[in-house]
Amino acid sequence: MDRYRCILLCFLLLIAAQARADDGIGICTGITDADTRLACYDKAAGYQPAETGEKAAESILSAKLPAAPPAPVDAIPDGRATSYLERMWELTDASKNGTFRFSPYQPNYFIPWRRSSRPNMQPFSPTHPNAATAHLQPTEVRFQLSFKTKLWQDVIGSPIDLWFAYTQQSNWQLYNRARSSPIRETDYAPELILSMPMDIRVLGMHWKMLNAGFMHQSNGRSGVYSRSWNRVYLQAGLERDNFLLTLRPWYRLPEAVNKNDNPDIRQFMGSGDIRASWIGEEHALTVLGRYSFQGRKGALKFNWVFPIKGRLKGYAEYFNGYGESLIDYNHHQQILGLGLLISTWP
Repeated sequence: MDRYRCILLCFLLLIAAQARADDGIGICTGITDADTRLACYDKAAGYQPAETGEKAAESILSAKLPAAPPAPVDAIPDGRATSYLERMWELTDASKNGTFRFSPYQPNYFIPWRRSSRPNMQPFSPTHPNAATAHLQPTEVRFQLSFKTKLWQDVIGSPIDLWFAYTQQSNWQLYNRARSSPIRETDYAPELILSMPMDIRVLGMHWKMLNAGFMHQSNGRSGVYSRSWNRVYLQAGLERDNFLLTLRPWYRLPEAVNKNDNPDIRQFMGSGDIRASWIGEEHALTVLGRYSFQGRKGALKFNWVFPIKGRLKGYAEYFNGYGESLIDYNHHQQILGLGLLISTWP
């Protein structure tokens, strides 16, 4: 009896399978067109043929791609901030790069030809009036190395950053073979700078940053050739398109009379400076001015950066006034120089 039940169950399953075939593949047998019949069999069996290369390409091109995320407002295609001051001082969250990463501060350059209209043959100051006569040639070499690095980002949870900067400038009497080609003067200037972002519109310009700094500057010499001073300053930076303006008033910190090598330096160097720059794709022009209302003396300096080949840039300068170097703070001269820019500008 169990054998008959098993036969009956198998027969019923066969009937069910045939019925399913009639609902799917079975209905395709009556189609006379070969392509249509094949498509019917594929559909009934659940088979999806692969697309040809042409059809696949059409499918890919017709597919709707996801929209790219919008670029941040403070970035340009190469990833830099749109503002020079933002890039230099990392004023926005997007432009911040952390601490202890070295970057240029003042221009780094090498000037193999630099000619003075009136070399300072006998440098002096009120406290050192009896310097020996120097035998200088009007043409010499100058090079400058300058960098900065961030010591503390977001000081005490604020947007203010603490920077350390260092600038070293040397004047080399390379062509003065009769005097063994000495390095005539090297000035050293370490700084500590607190940089704070700003966002204020002033006279059609964008006030982007405010720096507060301390600078020590000296020539590292002793006796009658010793020169040094300490300053604290505020520096405001404003921009409009390719135009940049910085204003920096300073205050000289007082020194003991017996340690003051140049007590009248403010009469020649003034109490601040103003720098205006135009920064183009290949060229950059800068004008720096200083004036002392107390001593009625000052200086003007023009710089021009121009392309030579690839990343190699030329660097030209013209100076007229006092304080071209620290030993020459009270000496007037005109200087023309031509050389190479080492670091990118600005």
